[in-house]
Amino acid sequence: MSVTFIHAADLHLDRPFLGIDGCGETMKKRVRESTFSAFSRLIQTAIARKVDFILLAGDIFDGETRGLRAETQFKALIRPLADYDIAVYMLHGNHDPLDRHWSGLTYGEHVQIFGPSPERKTHRLKNGQTVNIYGFSYGSRHIPDNMIALYKKEPGADYHIAMLHGSLKGNSDHDVYAPFTLSDLLAKDMDYWALGHIHKRAVLNDNPPIIYPGSLQGLSAKETGEKGFYIVTLHHGHTKTEFIKTSGIIWETAELDVTGVETFDELVKRAEQKKEEHRKKQDAVLLRLVLTGEASFIPQTDSDLLEVLRVLEDERENFVWVTEIRQAVSLPLDRSKLASSSHFIGDIIRLIDQKQTVVEDVAMLYGHHRAKKYLTPLTDVDQRQLLEEAEKLILMGLTQQNSPHR
Repeated sequence: MSVTFIHAADLHLDRPFLGIDGCGETMKKRVRESTFSAFSRLIQTAIARKVDFILLAGDIFDGETRGLRAETQFKALIRPLADYDIAVYMLHGNHDPLDRHWSGLTYGEHVQIFGPSPERKTHRLKNGQTVNIYGFSYGSRHIPDNMIALYKKEPGADYHIAMLHGSLKGNSDHDVYAPFTLSDLLAKDMDYWALGHIHKRAVLNDNPPIIYPGSLQGLSAKETGEKGFYIVTLHHGHTKTEFIKTSGIIWETAELDVTGVETFDELVKRAEQKKEEHRKKQDAVLLRLVLTGEASFIPQTDSDLLEVLRVLEDERENFVWVTEIRQAVSLPLDRSKLASSSHFIGDIIRLIDQKQTVVEDVAMLYGHHRAKKYLTPLTDVDQRQLLEEAEKLILMGLTQQNSPHR
């Protein structure tokens, strides 16, 4: 006697994507629809594998307002599950809390949504066994408290599965919500913990399994690689987990060594080769290119190189679209010597060394009523990287000689 279910989280349906400016409408639509396409693959797998139910551990929708388009497509995608007697148990997370705008749509009796306090829902299997499923939805966007003490394991079921959208204490990858420790979860004596919120999949514990499945579709340049969900089979004393890929758009980052490059043609040739190394047979790729190595020639702006690398890509099914080019090139310069000089360049380097934050410099952008909703907070690492890139661009602009792209 066993139970088989799907564990997924962080669908972020209808996510607006950045980094596809300049591409054709066909490509834009494909990227825009990628979260729905990934969820559709999950539904198809659920039906084909005849799972007992599906667990969606929060952030089903991307924004607090959710939007009628996202809710309508979600309802359409899950409707066929009722014909196969596959139930859905879902949480709302910090991106789609219960207190925000609702369209009023209902999703069907086969969809069970948890309330704002930890509660138990019981699922009866076709073989007569029962599964107690525990969880809660975010009533509002911020849940700063550890909620695990409110989970109460209730006797009488054959299996006990808990869902939680939250952060492992000490993990700085995401903002901290509903923080917990492993000992908190283990003390509840559940058969499985279905986690959500962290977009990178991770197995925190094997017995019992405590798992983040990650997001169904990479949502930004920071979320590289294949994304998907887990099919889980629980049998008393044994657990089987299988990762299933759903992402049709893959974010990747590639380093391009430009050491020895002396002309723009050489740079383009190396970049085209690197781009082809990342082309997939079926999936499309959104590629961030990082220029590394030591070079005396690098164009001061990336627009020309981007334009060349993007030619005809939006006409391909397995496109590789270069979203941005970052400069991490070492200049053949003695930085310490320049920093100690009385030259204008020395003044700039010393100014950058004294600068600890760029928050004030980007305050207008992050405070813009339309732009801020698409921006994620800058970490200390992000800020230092921005300063380093700015320095390199300034030094190249002031020291580079005989470049046709000056």
